[in-house]
Amino acid sequence: MFRSVVAQSINTPLIVLFTLIFSACSITQEIYLQEVEVKGPVFQPPVFITDSTEAGQFRLAPHIFFGNARTFMGGVEGHTRVNQIGVYQLDTTRNGNEITLRETPGANTYTYSGQNLRWETPDVTAGLQGNLAINKGISLTFGGQYSALGSKGFWGGNVGIGFHTADATLATRIDGGLHWTPVAYDALTVVVTRTSLFGSTSEDVLVFHDIGTETNLGFYGALSLNTRRRDWPLNFFVNLAVSRQRLTHYEPHTSVFPYPFYYSVQVTDARTSSSATFVSLTPGLYLTVGEGHRLLLGARWNKGTDGVGEGFVSPFVQYEILF
Repeated sequence: MFRSVVAQSINTPLIVLFTLIFSACSITQEIYLQEVEVKGPVFQPPVFITDSTEAGQFRLAPHIFFGNARTFMGGVEGHTRVNQIGVYQLDTTRNGNEITLRETPGANTYTYSGQNLRWETPDVTAGLQGNLAINKGISLTFGGQYSALGSKGFWGGNVGIGFHTADATLATRIDGGLHWTPVAYDALTVVVTRTSLFGSTSEDVLVFHDIGTETNLGFYGALSLNTRRRDWPLNFFVNLAVSRQRLTHYEPHTSVFPYPFYYSVQVTDARTSSSATFVSLTPGLYLTVGEGHRLLLGARWNKGTDGVGEGFVSPFVQYEILF
């Protein structure tokens, strides 16, 4: 009993002392995305011709889009404040082989308004789409796409559902679904750490270079019209589509929280994800090649709506095999 009372009398001042010390120590970390380069394809929504459809009918449609090579420039929120010429100004201190970075006092007082996103797209995208009719008016769709840029290859895919109807001369179809499209990113991230100890504050700046790949989910929707005159040597179609895909949503590879658990660390992550929305219009024609085969030729006009560049045209070829 006596020992427990003595131990308690000793522990109580220690607990109070450690509480005072740790409450006087605090760390804040602010994470910013300075710039990012993204490489990956623009997702191309599928195009399907509607004809007389029976339950269980299945079709495969290999296709290729080309002429897609573009470089889009844009802005991603979450940049540090900058100086009057738009540069994040730092002071560098060298102590032997050790380099310390700190913000130049009073220099970075302006909001960044430049373009810190660069997106390069491959020239050619090839894919294979599948369509399985559940009944005369509903189909399930799925597919995959591949493209390459330099030494990097990008595999993506999509799943969806289509609603279609046809009369003697004209057919209408509405499609919607999800797609997963990969990107490669190369990003510069800044972490500003401020440590407060008994009223004295110190600051350190670390710059991280993150390189990686990720596959992000997006969605698409499309409206298609096509003629279906068997007495015409050529029939025509038009496809209006919208798709949205995410470009940046990465996790840094390098840990930026190397502090003991008992510190109070307040983290503010200013980085935001970036997405692109494209509206496309695809006119074209198709030719029936024997029983159960069709050849589609068209050109897709793509226009980004999120400030990712001007419109561009992607010619495409598709061959449908009906089972």
